[in-house]
Amino acid sequence: NRTANSNSRSTVVVLQSSYLPWRGYFDLIRRADHFVFLDNVQFTRQDWRTRNRIKTAQGLQWLSVPVLWRGHHRDKISQILIDNSSNWNQKHLRSLEQAYAHAPYLAETLNLLRPFYEQPPERLSVLNQTLTQAIWSYLSDGEEKQFLDASDFEPLPSDANERLIAICRRLDAGAYLSGPAARAYLDMPRWEEEAIDVRFIEYNYTEYPQLHGAFEPTVSIVDVMANLGPGSLLEAVRGGA
Repeated sequence: NRTANSNSRSTVVVLQSSYLPWRGYFDLIRRADHFVFLDNVQFTRQDWRTRNRIKTAQGLQWLSVPVLWRGHHRDKISQILIDNSSNWNQKHLRSLEQAYAHAPYLAETLNLLRPFYEQPPERLSVLNQTLTQAIWSYLSDGEEKQFLDASDFEPLPSDANERLIAICRRLDAGAYLSGPAARAYLDMPRWEEEAIDVRFIEYNYTEYPQLHGAFEPTVSIVDVMANLGPGSLLEAVRGGA
């Protein structure tokens, strides 16, 4: 029965995992009943899967996780291995310590992140997903959230729209929530056929206290953690719709 009132059914978000993603990513988690990591799709180099930006006294700085990837287009995000033979983890930790040395919540932030850098996992997907879940707990004061992996729903259709619809149907979704960029590729009539209400978040967030000059709205969530502290997600995403 696909005619049930969407208000009585769950809201689902499906996203590829990202490395230390920005505050908008966590706003989507906040609004979801079920958050699904879409890591059983093709890996692409030099995107948010492997890197993000922090704000430093010298300007924006990229933190990039090196991966062992030969460029095979069939490789899924979940299959990508981290190149832990390099010293990337210690470099990232030092960069965070230096960039946020004067941030009011640096100690709490490093206490949370340090274990992930001292013993990084083998797989990129594991790093991103476990970091995201730990950061969510920090920002939300431990609010429980159902995190799932799209691979748990396999087999799934290869078509992007049908894949998302299949996941939503399995979760009895009344609403599918996405960022505004999804307007370009979602087949809205198909979603209407499934009686799933598609909603788009608007990232009209207000500014919050930052270090190092003019406000930068889209840096890594670490900036929020270090400057606003535990339980600060609502403050960080004020103004979004």
